[in-house]
Amino acid sequence: MLSIKHLKISWKNGCLYVNNFNLRTNEKGVIFAPSGTGKSSFLSVIRKLNLPHLSVRGEIEVTDTTRLSYQQKNIWHPYKKLKNQIHLNKISNLKKWLVDFNYSTNILDKFSTEISGGERQILMLGDTIIGDNNICLLDEPTVGLDQQRIDIFINFINENQEKTFLISSHNRYFTERLQARKFSIQKETLVEINQLPKLPEFAFKNKREDTKSILKLENEQLSILSRAVFFRKKKFSLSIPFFELKNNLFLGISGDSGSGKTSFLRFLMGEYSINNPFSNMNYQYVDQNTTNSFDPDLTIQQSLRLLNCNEIEAQKAMTFLGIELVKINEYPHQFSGGELQRMALVRACSLLPEVLILDEPFQGMNEHWVLLFFEYVSTFNVRKKMAVVIVLHEIDWLRQICDEHYKIIDGQLLKLVD
Repeated sequence: MLSIKHLKISWKNGCLYVNNFNLRTNEKGVIFAPSGTGKSSFLSVIRKLNLPHLSVRGEIEVTDTTRLSYQQKNIWHPYKKLKNQIHLNKISNLKKWLVDFNYSTNILDKFSTEISGGERQILMLGDTIIGDNNICLLDEPTVGLDQQRIDIFINFINENQEKTFLISSHNRYFTERLQARKFSIQKETLVEINQLPKLPEFAFKNKREDTKSILKLENEQLSILSRAVFFRKKKFSLSIPFFELKNNLFLGISGDSGSGKTSFLRFLMGEYSINNPFSNMNYQYVDQNTTNSFDPDLTIQQSLRLLNCNEIEAQKAMTFLGIELVKINEYPHQFSGGELQRMALVRACSLLPEVLILDEPFQGMNEHWVLLFFEYVSTFNVRKKMAVVIVLHEIDWLRQICDEHYKIIDGQLLKLVD
């Protein structure tokens, strides 16, 4: 069904060779490789997207009956209801898809700004997979999904005998459990592998002292309002019996998709109230998707200087996170998704915040860079005693990284005790 020979994809700072790649009808393949090695570019080339920063040479052959679908990101128009952006022939099956993932079909009656990142991701995956296409190209499909939905999606892929899937992912749990051929990128070449490389050792140590309380909430009842443009209506309520943030510590927040994690962060930053809990603090926020967070007409250095970032700290962070210093003179489109996500973290830290707020910040980043980031922030804390608030779905990560862990359960933000 899909055959690729002697393919070379080149960009400014690298290239990818695909010497002999084949996927048969109804076969599944997943690419697990570091950020910046060309996974997304490979999928884009198969889809025949015209990307000006890529140079492509080689052969891509598909059968005459092949119909490709490609998972696009940020496809929903903010001013139209979701059901009005989806082909009528898909609505019925898409409702069943949402129910299968334990979501309400009422999502379709909302604007994209009213639903959570996990809900948007599931809806986007359904829109990509449902239809008469027979090859589905999925780029980081588990981003924003909680563990329950990831397990449902794994079962769906494994049991599906009607379509061919080619997936790129940094999620080890997802990749290991897929009944699929596994690929990696080694020495700029796509190769098939029998098992994933060993997880890097976790060097981060949370032994921090001299902490003090910088924010305390007790018996708060929040009515979180929707972020729709044309109207405001109550979305849900969140009860906070007790919440305390201390400097020099990592505080983790978890919960199901749509439970209100991002809304709680936005409350802390004053979006839903005139009373901003962080009003007297220097805080920085890194969200789930940094694709549009940099001005495309400015180099990274120009963007950093516009914000008066500490250039020495930015260089330290770039070096620690494996971003070549010369890339600071490049434009955002010249970075891979993972590199741009790391650059957003660099920018936040180089503003020397008292509080660093991270909302699912590791989209497009493989395990190696995630671990290095936490090591960097740990050393940063020793010098600046910064508080870190991080939302993650990966409970194992939270247990290793965070000193304190809160979880949203049935509309309540509760502190968990190991």
